Amino acid sequence: MAKTLQRAAPSAIPDVEQPERRPIEREAFGIPEVAERLGISRRTVYSMIEAGRLRSVHLGTRRLVLRSDLEAFLAALRSEAA
Repeated sequence: MAKTLQRAAPSAIPDVEQPERRPIEREAFGIPEVAERLGISRRTVYSMIEAGRLRSVHLGTRRLVLRSDLEAFLAALRSEAA
């Protein structure tokens, strides 16, 4: 004879408090993500990189902008505007 599994009623399972999940903050962004965050085209992002205004790194075949470099770029824009 085959045994059948009996499941507990949902109300019989005690509530287990789940730990709060915090989103992982990324440390690097691809060119399309940088363009989206800045509200500009990818070509403009590449132009700023080529001009030396925005730093980037290569990781394998990808070009990434580190969070710290993006923040430094934005800080420089603020100081230019002031």
